[in-house]
Amino acid sequence: MWSAPPQPFLAWPVAGDAAAEDTLVGAARAAWDRYRGPHPSGYPLLVEAKTPIGPVVILQGTDAHGGYRLAILTASRDTPADELILRSDRAFPTPAPTQISMVTDRVGEQPGDLPHQRGETFALALSEPGTTTTTISSRITSPNRSAAPTRGRVAITMLPWAATAFTTDITTVRAGTSRTTPADDDATGSRHAQHVTAVTATGTTLSASVEGARVGSLVTAREGVVGVVTNVSDSRVTAGLLNAPGTQLRVTSPHIDAAILGATERGPALVATAGYSRVDVGETILAADADGITQLPIARVTSTVPDIQVAPLATTTDQLWIITTTA
Repeated sequence: MWSAPPQPFLAWPVAGDAAAEDTLVGAARAAWDRYRGPHPSGYPLLVEAKTPIGPVVILQGTDAHGGYRLAILTASRDTPADELILRSDRAFPTPAPTQISMVTDRVGEQPGDLPHQRGETFALALSEPGTTTTTISSRITSPNRSAAPTRGRVAITMLPWAATAFTTDITTVRAGTSRTTPADDDATGSRHAQHVTAVTATGTTLSASVEGARVGSLVTAREGVVGVVTNVSDSRVTAGLLNAPGTQLRVTSPHIDAAILGATERGPALVATAGYSRVDVGETILAADADGITQLPIARVTSTVPDIQVAPLATTTDQLWIITTTA
């Protein structure tokens, strides 16, 4: 058994199907030291041997400077199971968290590998003791395709490649109370949400300050996309909203291979579609950025007769983000 860690670390019992496996913990600590230098202490929170990409270990510990850290390490589909890779290394949260999560599209040999557009995204969540169910769900899927709850404190799943931490929610039930929060957004090398500040909106455009934006980047509220960046000057961007004349975005859905969503007199609508045989009411429409790397919810199908009608998911520009891809 592992010794109880000192404060401020979490005094949670070690979870996972290999909680007593000191070999995996040793491999994780060695990998953590290899990536980030020595860590005088390291206490396991999760030791899971059997996941879609191999073993997963969550550690809490101190670095060489006395800082409190939290690390998530996994195997990959390209390396032996005992060669763990650092996927997330973050400052220990304050206040202490009630759940720890990670969403990453980097499941190859190194954290900085380019994401694969036809691959999948790995997601995990570890909840505090006393949690009876933990659910990982993605807002890029339609409501009737949400994930089934996992009994207990640990949930691990593969999501569609387009999923990011920003579009992933963790729902826990403890003592009969349900709580939903966004997934933690700090996996190394994955797509991250950058908060947009100093927003000035008119009827059809907005300007704002944000780092990492490019022409074609999607501007999104938590519920869905509200516009697309049309100009970047230093850290100041201009974006056309969905009702701006000339705004057009490439979109897809579970049953639409390719379409264009653009502004019409009736509001945003699908102005061209291809590669579909049927579309379901309630289906989530995803918008792609200029590089096709990021896909985010933008609308939901409201009618299919006589033609496909959609309704934007977001109706506010109060809290906005863009998704950036980092190496």
